[in-house]
Amino acid sequence: MLISIEVDFIVIQLNKDLIISKERKTHMKRLISTILVLIMLMCIRVVFAEEEAWTLYWMYPYAEEHAICQTIAKVVAKYQAEVNPNLVYNPEYISDSEPYYQKLKILIGSNEAPDMFWGDADTFTKTLRDQGLLTNIGEIIDELGQRDKFLPITYQYQQYDDGSLYLMATGANNEVFFYHPSLFEKAGIEKQPETWDEFFDVCEKLKAAGITPLSVMGNPWYILRYAAFMPYRMTGNEWISKTISGQTSWGDETGIAMGEFLQKISQYFVDGWAGMDSSACRDYFLAGSAAMWYMPLSAAQSAVTGPDNELIDDIAYFKLPLLDGYTATTEKDYFANSGKGFMINSKTFNAHPEEIKRFIDFFINNFGDIGLYQCNYICGILPNNMDDLSSFVKQMYQDFSEVSPDRYAWCWDVVIDSASNETLKAEIVNLALGEITPQEFGERMDEAIAENVLSE
Repeated sequence: MLISIEVDFIVIQLNKDLIISKERKTHMKRLISTILVLIMLMCIRVVFAEEEAWTLYWMYPYAEEHAICQTIAKVVAKYQAEVNPNLVYNPEYISDSEPYYQKLKILIGSNEAPDMFWGDADTFTKTLRDQGLLTNIGEIIDELGQRDKFLPITYQYQQYDDGSLYLMATGANNEVFFYHPSLFEKAGIEKQPETWDEFFDVCEKLKAAGITPLSVMGNPWYILRYAAFMPYRMTGNEWISKTISGQTSWGDETGIAMGEFLQKISQYFVDGWAGMDSSACRDYFLAGSAAMWYMPLSAAQSAVTGPDNELIDDIAYFKLPLLDGYTATTEKDYFANSGKGFMINSKTFNAHPEEIKRFIDFFINNFGDIGLYQCNYICGILPNNMDDLSSFVKQMYQDFSEVSPDRYAWCWDVVIDSASNETLKAEIVNLALGEITPQEFGERMDEAIAENVLSE
């Protein structure tokens, strides 16, 4: 009996020691795991602490909700999370281009230019380049081996005449007329207009049915698009090329046709268009108050497509109509561009050369996917995932790729010299309002070119 008890006690004691031994072993494993995690975190913090701290002041000529702004904000957030948490992002949004450029020029003049900012390869930015204020982005892209990530038009769109690239464009913008099929049907319109004669027939039918044909805003760049439609269909880019260089008068036969066209089509604009901004113009169309809305895809996509990147109900589109009797362009030629490009302040680059290169590399590798799949923005910087595109996005990429880099319509306010551009922007609105005649417009533009271009 005693022997039995002693044996049982020994067994119990052995089991107890075994249990304690297992508990200690488990505890030690947990302790070691915790220590390893802490060491890893400390290593990560040490690595992050060694990352260069810098502030990125990025100035935009867009509203904060613009797809470009939203895409870049997400790219920067991902960069902060995965690469450098010491980057401080300081964006500034100015949705109207006029005050944007006013402030930008003031900042540049006071030696306080943003680290990155937007513009076009025009005479204004060319002057900045020549003064050494900009960084050669083309050289960075080539050094990183990233040129193949860009669609041809996107890479070339903001190049200067000498082929240098100081502005990085990001979009694949097809500019089209969006419209409401239900309003077309209500007015008895059976098909999309393919020529300008058919377009004006559509406008007349809409107007007769009590429907505003066109939602339009008064921003000069936007009115310049309407002005360019006629000369582009008549001559391609030849006429605007010759007028801005002083080889041809703005008041010649093509110029008069342009002015008459603009004053004719403006009769179908929404009442009060001169005072409308981009948001009001968009909302007026989306509410069904106007039948048509002309807009670059970069500014329209988030409004006309749903989360699946397909067109929402009662929205369709057609391309720039042709002009009967003229063959300078085809139905595949129209305003297809990549929008403004962003510049890098050379002072910023010189202070953080390797960090800027690393950021640009990350930007190019992530912009397309984030823009396309998270922000409804069709990018000229190609996404890595091209397999999950919606049918609408596939069509947009196809349409864009069919436009030759040598034949897309020029944006007048981009190719003209900056001084004459001020006259152009003011007088084109006056022309559309009917406050001056096409002949007077031609005379004023000829005077501006003579003073700002021919006198040099």
